[in-house]
Amino acid sequence: MNDYLADNTEQELESLLEQVEELCNLFNYKEAYERLNNYPVDLEGMATDLAVKYFYYKGTTSAIGMENFEDALANLNQAESINRKSDFYSILIINSIAVTYILSEGLEKSQPYFEKTYQMLQEYPKNKLSANAAILYYRLAKYYSKIKAYQKSIQLCDKGIQLCKEASSNSCLDLLLYEKAYNEYFLNGTKEWYKIAYYFTDFINHEEMMKYIKQDIAKYKVEL
Repeated sequence: MNDYLADNTEQELESLLEQVEELCNLFNYKEAYERLNNYPVDLEGMATDLAVKYFYYKGTTSAIGMENFEDALANLNQAESINRKSDFYSILIINSIAVTYILSEGLEKSQPYFEKTYQMLQEYPKNKLSANAAILYYRLAKYYSKIKAYQKSIQLCDKGIQLCKEASSNSCLDLLLYEKAYNEYFLNGTKEWYKIAYYFTDFINHEEMMKYIKQDIAKYKVEL
């Protein structure tokens, strides 16, 4: 009976984390946090891989959804400490620590974690990358854009866009197109990618992203 209950609990948590992952992919981090926070979790005796995912999503949603950075770092550090594999989640965890620091303390504190994310992503087997890796390429591209490394940012956008194509996924594609447009403009003065970003974002009806694109189009006098 105990074994049955334990299996059932893990299946429920796995299902919840899949829902949370989907919400995060749609950038509904606050709702994802609330789903996790309202679910009573007993991690004692739970499989390590599942516990790692739980602490990762709890930390990520705490940072981005709730701006509770102390709680975010506590959960992310817990995820890192119990993770026994060099897997995709190990990259996600380091990257979320970077994001937490850039939101709470700025570029300098986040730099080593973004650099480590970049190195880990470079070393990770490309044939094992899923469409979920697009968010890593976007976050890295945005970081390098902030430090005015525009060419490197464009290269990361291109890799993320190619990944989306190969995986037949729209996950983060509008963000990557917008980031590429921004960096192409500041590096080369070209505006063509703003048109691509505009029409794609309009097609998928991402209203929040469209606000930023329209602001830039007006500011940089892009003719559609």
